[in-house]
Amino acid sequence: MKKKTPKINFSHIQVLDFPSYPKWHTTFINSILPKSPDLTPYDLQPGDILNVTVTGDPLVATVILNTPTELRWSGVLLGGTIKGQHYFRFEELEGGQGCRFCHGEEFTGIMSWVLGEGLVGVGRKKVFGLFDSYTKDVKKRVEALEDARLGKSSG
Repeated sequence: MKKKTPKINFSHIQVLDFPSYPKWHTTFINSILPKSPDLTPYDLQPGDILNVTVTGDPLVATVILNTPTELRWSGVLLGGTIKGQHYFRFEELEGGQGCRFCHGEEFTGIMSWVLGEGLVGVGRKKVFGLFDSYTKDVKKRVEALEDARLGKSSG
């Protein structure tokens, strides 16, 4: 499952600013916090633990990758019957004309079929709706930061 935003100029730093999420994100990611209070999101290494709250449900995630081009973590839902790898990717566009932000989730496990394609994938539409709302929030956030940087007023 993958969603892409349109071309926008930003860096991964804005998406990794987890403490500011409540100020701009309106739906499913309630919080993302490194388990160790000494770590910032930029310091995360493979094996580090994240405490993630998604639609009010806490889960523990393990960082798999954290580079300037991708953050990826894994976690389990429904008692381990669904395993997911969530990712944020930052793809530089040709000619340095901006960045494309991609995010998604790769699901496995005995219950992952509920998020699959077709009639049996009853949860897929809901998940895509949540991803779409996050994508819109990221776009608004980045555009507002860019407008502020350029001295433009929003509205």
